[in-house]
Amino acid sequence: MEFVKTGSARAIFTADIGANIEEYILKKFDIGADILKVPHHGSKYSSSEAFLKAINPKIAIIEVGKNNAYHHPTEEAFDRLVNAAKNVFRTDQNGTVKIVVQEEKLLVFTEK
Repeated sequence: MEFVKTGSARAIFTADIGANIEEYILKKFDIGADILKVPHHGSKYSSSEAFLKAINPKIAIIEVGKNNAYHHPTEEAFDRLVNAAKNVFRTDQNGTVKIVVQEEKLLVFTEK
C-alpha cells in the first residue's frame, strides 16, 4: 500500500490487499484519501464497507482487464464502491484513467 500526496489531493494505492489487511490498516493508519486505486481488482474479498468509509474517496479506479477469468470486479464489491465514491472508473470500460490536480480540483481524463 502506498500513499501519495500532491498539493491538495491524496491518493492511496492498495495493490492486492484483502479484508484481513484492510482491517489491520484501519487500526494503524489514517487512510482518508481523495483517490483510491481499488484493492485486488474489485474482488469480493476486498473493499469492505468499513475500509471504504474510512477512505471516503471522491474517485475510485478499478484496474481490471476485459477478459478476466475471475469476473472482477464482483457485483458485491462494485456496489460497495458505487455507494462509497462519487465517481468509479473501470479500466476495462474506461481505458486509461488520468487524474490531474488543478487548483484544488480533480480533473479526470479517460482514454481507450
